[in-house]
Amino acid sequence: MTTRQNTHTAARSERPFLVRFAAILAVLSASAVVLSSSSASAAPGNPDRAFRTPPVRHSLDAETAASISPTILRKQLRKLLRRFGGSAGAWVASAQGGKAIFVDDAGRAFPMASVTKLFTTGAALSRLGPASTLETTVWSRTETVDGVAVGGVVLVGDGDPTLGGSGIAKLAKRIAAAGITRVQGPVFYDASNFDLRTAVPQTGVTGGPYLGSLSGLSYGWGWGESGPFSNPAGSAASELLRQLRAQGVVVTGKVKRAPEDLQRAEQVAGLESPAMSSIAAATNAPSDNFLAEMTLKILSDQLGPLGTTKAGVRIVERFAAANDARIGIENGSGLSRRNRATPAAVGRFLRSMAGKSSAVASAFRDSLAVAGRTGTLAYRMGGTAAEGRCQAKTGALNGVSALSGYCRTASNERFVFSLLFGGRVDTDAARTAQDRAAALIASLRL
Repeated sequence: MTTRQNTHTAARSERPFLVRFAAILAVLSASAVVLSSSSASAAPGNPDRAFRTPPVRHSLDAETAASISPTILRKQLRKLLRRFGGSAGAWVASAQGGKAIFVDDAGRAFPMASVTKLFTTGAALSRLGPASTLETTVWSRTETVDGVAVGGVVLVGDGDPTLGGSGIAKLAKRIAAAGITRVQGPVFYDASNFDLRTAVPQTGVTGGPYLGSLSGLSYGWGWGESGPFSNPAGSAASELLRQLRAQGVVVTGKVKRAPEDLQRAEQVAGLESPAMSSIAAATNAPSDNFLAEMTLKILSDQLGPLGTTKAGVRIVERFAAANDARIGIENGSGLSRRNRATPAAVGRFLRSMAGKSSAVASAFRDSLAVAGRTGTLAYRMGGTAAEGRCQAKTGALNGVSALSGYCRTASNERFVFSLLFGGRVDTDAARTAQDRAAALIASLRL
């Protein structure tokens, strides 16, 4: 276990960030609850979603298509990309290192769209650890006497992006189980671990909103019945008050924002988030913008004095540079045309992540959608060599389409690839070309 002392407010001086180096949960099963909650609560209309593409058909005969040489791979990929003029770039290489097997306009920067999430989650898994968790806590203002919390209780956020009604209900039950029968005062809420900005810059992206309100004390993916919460932390505290009363705990006060100098005596309840490996899987496979932006702020909070988008961007850009990829981003989700990278940079980053410790590398890879089976690739590449053999991150904005990830080839070697299409391309045609490209890579035999 490691802890970090917070210094930006006196009220947070004892808040620990728990990092447990226990055995990592199986990502797909561990993230199932998070994924189901996300699908119910996330903002609608995500531009990067599970598109359905037509079946992939090669211009090769059936025998050749089952296993192709590097020469045929290069010829077919070049033919696919030629249709898009200078609006597409590609980089394909072995995950083990060495010279790229295919390069086409790979040094040109394109908008990444949601491929940005690779860098956000990769930094979080590497810097914080796949097994790291966040803890939402409840504190009494004074020492409880005869079951009475005099002065009220304080609900303190740690940035858990998955906190919702069921989690608040657990906290209320744990408060009651701790012997508290009466809260003599308000239910305070403390979200001072993040700044007060609830949205992120989204240059060149119209429509939406495509994510809920961000907060250091998040609630329900930041999304209420009529849109993003104006005060997620206050909503969380209101739900805690309701759940306490449902447990038979008498609460005499109302919900209030905790002042910076509010004193806390003892922790009376706590709730851990899912592991970072699960949060990464719930971010990448369905391309959840809210989780990505929260993860960016979590990085800034846990590695610095305060959770901000701007500081999180710096952390991710520096992490990318340290892993052979120079990128420029404005936010953590890809909802900006300023989030740009070259196909070569994305591919090299994927290769670098494959070389991390087995725990980090597998958590990162397993967070990606599986071709023909899960997430944003559930309805793509089915029945091809790529199905079940390619794991990738999609990206989509108006006129922008991207696909980057890993494929197991016919000779059972792992390859990395990055396909970035920009410049106002026909995104339907781009996705079809990407599917064909991935199927060809999966058919490669060296």
